[in-house]
Amino acid sequence: MPKPPRFPKAPTADGPIKDHSLAQVLSQRQALSEGEVKTVAELARAGPNGERDRLLLLTLFYSARRISELLVLTPSRMRPPDLLTLMREKASKQLPPDITVSVPAWLWVQLKEYIRTERIKPDARVFPISRVRAWQIMKGLGK
Repeated sequence: MPKPPRFPKAPTADGPIKDHSLAQVLSQRQALSEGEVKTVAELARAGPNGERDRLLLLTLFYSARRISELLVLTPSRMRPPDLLTLMREKASKQLPPDITVSVPAWLWVQLKEYIRTERIKPDARVFPISRVRAWQIMKGLGK
């Protein structure tokens, strides 16, 4: 059986820099790099809802928003060439209830293609799952 892949050296609090497995690297920091996210996103394609899960992960990463803010995205709230209008989770008197974020143009095009192939109506949610289910998907991809 082949050994699990090794990831870049990461500093440790106890001493010199050592090689770490992915699980060890992730336990020491809160975020993935862009390359790591793309790798996990490609692994998501293997699941029964692979394209949805892949786009969910990529949109979360590139929009840098909360899952609950992303889950309210509808096709009518997408503006060319790369803008998504999301509802803020934490409302405030000083801030508007909506926030417009930019994602890479290639991701915007992939989202529009997914909407077209899945025949999602303009006012229907792009990701029609609960916040809990979205977290389960993210946790499952991390294992």
